[in-house]
Amino acid sequence: MQKYVLVAFVNSIDIGFEYSSINWPLHVTLVANFAVLRNAEIDNDIAKIINNTNKITLTAEGDDYFGPHKDVKVTIIQPNEQLNLLHKELVDLLKSKSAAFDEPQYLKDGYRAHATVQLGNNFPKSEKFILTDVCLVDMFPEGDINKRKVLKKFSLK
Repeated sequence: MQKYVLVAFVNSIDIGFEYSSINWPLHVTLVANFAVLRNAEIDNDIAKIINNTNKITLTAEGDDYFGPHKDVKVTIIQPNEQLNLLHKELVDLLKSKSAAFDEPQYLKDGYRAHATVQLGNNFPKSEKFILTDVCLVDMFPEGDINKRKVLKKFSLK
């Protein structure tokens, strides 16, 4: 099964955009790595959830370090009920479609919205970002683990 993520890019990204696995554009992850047999029904169900969600204002809270060695610098997003609800609805949908998650401990109550600092690019503390789109990203387009590709873009209302 192919692996995907659902993310909100800080700057607009076009469908079909490809980039290296070590050079992600700045983003907030809504649902981290999951494997699923993707089809039009899943895409339509994801679209229904996202299209029925109002735009969400996110605010950077401060920096922290994630990862097993606490060496991945991230900018924490202030807790946001609307974002958490969107995350939970997407996770529930994907679970109902038999998705397998790489790190299920970071889903739902374990979800902590953040943006990984990318090549020194991060959110300044207290900066606001309006989440308007969520992108479905292929984690290994054409079987290449070193690439990422934006497959779909879903707009919030």
